[in-house]
Amino acid sequence: NKNVLKIPTVIDIESYEDENTIKKFDKFTLVWIGSPATYKYIKSHASIFQKLSGIIDYKLVIIASKSLEKESISEVDMEFHNWSSSTEVEILKKSHLGIMPLDKDTFSLGKSAFKIIQYMAVGLPVVASAVGENCNVVKNNKTGFLVNDEKDWIDSINKLCNDKSLYEDFAKESKSNAYEYSIQKYFIEFHRFIKKIFKVSE
Repeated sequence: NKNVLKIPTVIDIESYEDENTIKKFDKFTLVWIGSPATYKYIKSHASIFQKLSGIIDYKLVIIASKSLEKESISEVDMEFHNWSSSTEVEILKKSHLGIMPLDKDTFSLGKSAFKIIQYMAVGLPVVASAVGENCNVVKNNKTGFLVNDEKDWIDSINKLCNDKSLYEDFAKESKSNAYEYSIQKYFIEFHRFIKKIFKVSE
């Protein structure tokens, strides 16, 4: 059927824009945004964050619920925030690198990569598990790294932390790719589709 339009999860890019420059956190910061229910993926990757703490000086920021502090990972510098539409963009912009760890389970295969799209909208490079929709959204070695195991995770984050030129290239590419998952793009395509299907003339 040629009369099908696939629209991915999209964002309003304008809501991620800000004329004011937001200063980054002083310490290199990994950020994860999600729900308390999916915080389990942070915990299942705890050993990665613990080992990384012995390699680079970093902070892991969680945007979900401050109540998750009781489930923080030992030996890892973590900061927890309640999710709020009024603060999420600022915290994302203050961070350096967006992460999306997943396990290879059925639930992960059904997830959208919305948090990755949010990271891209504020110009963050991404490190994400090579699972499900992540593989379609992340441009490997351009907007970030798709990783398969513990070594990949640690090497990728370490590389982006210490290679300023690579980091800036990824950040620029990530920002420019966000349009591909925006309402600004898909409203136009949806409008064109509706006119075609219902034969609407201007």
